[in-house]
Amino acid sequence: VSAVSAREMLRLMEDAKLFNRTGVSKGSVLAVFDSLLLRQLRADYEDDEEKATIVYRQECSSGTNVAAGGLSHTSLHFTKTVFVETLVRVASMAVSGSGRNLESGVVAASLRSVLEDGVFPNAMSSAKIEFKRLVADRRVQDVFTNSAYARTLVQVYRHYSTLDSQTGRSVMTQKQFVAMLVELGFIDKGMTKADVRAIFTDVQDDEGEGGDEVGETMSYSEFTEAMAAVAMFKHPHPLKSVHIRLQQFLERTLVPVWQSHHAATAGGKGRAQPAADRRTNPRRH
Repeated sequence: VSAVSAREMLRLMEDAKLFNRTGVSKGSVLAVFDSLLLRQLRADYEDDEEKATIVYRQECSSGTNVAAGGLSHTSLHFTKTVFVETLVRVASMAVSGSGRNLESGVVAASLRSVLEDGVFPNAMSSAKIEFKRLVADRRVQDVFTNSAYARTLVQVYRHYSTLDSQTGRSVMTQKQFVAMLVELGFIDKGMTKADVRAIFTDVQDDEGEGGDEVGETMSYSEFTEAMAAVAMFKHPHPLKSVHIRLQQFLERTLVPVWQSHHAATAGGKGRAQPAADRRTNPRRH
């Protein structure tokens, strides 16, 4: 069962900048968790108040006392229902410090604001940062630099990218990236064009290279990061490490697919240009 811990919930609240809102603090959020924890334990022990209270104190005593005036456990995990209820209560506190005696419409409007302005954009930002951290791992980078895979990655990137006349570097547009994955047969129900466009946007560095606007084109380093994201879509095994899934994707999927595609397009006057930007993409092979 999917669950979230109090520590993870606090991190989400902090990333979403919810503690900047009036009435919302770490102490108040942990107090909500405490009350929901006790309620959850009562349900687990069939309303045996004494047993629930004993377990509650045992669990809390092994946690960290960070809430003002009471025990708070920061490592216990809670179900999706409790997670959603916590968000609703936080939204209520953002309107009124106590979060009590509010009309449902007011709470709904505040919840919408909390989600759209705080949780969704900042939670996704946190996920991107975490993914970039995973891709920067030495084991993942070792896969990228492995000669057996690096050669194919460079060939694919050069084939579908465009030479920037100002910087002299190859760059790939979003249109070219999508076209590449379409031509190689990677677009399906499991990874749609919308997913691919999101990958292209998410791997962009904070600053553009060579004066380009951030988000217009993708450098080779960003391309490798994007291919790691594609590998997660194509090999979605949650119990395998990122470097293992990436290696399996390159070895079992990208390399053979590219070799087959290369052989099919290498006849005649040379390789066929990709579907995107045929007129502006010079052959560099």
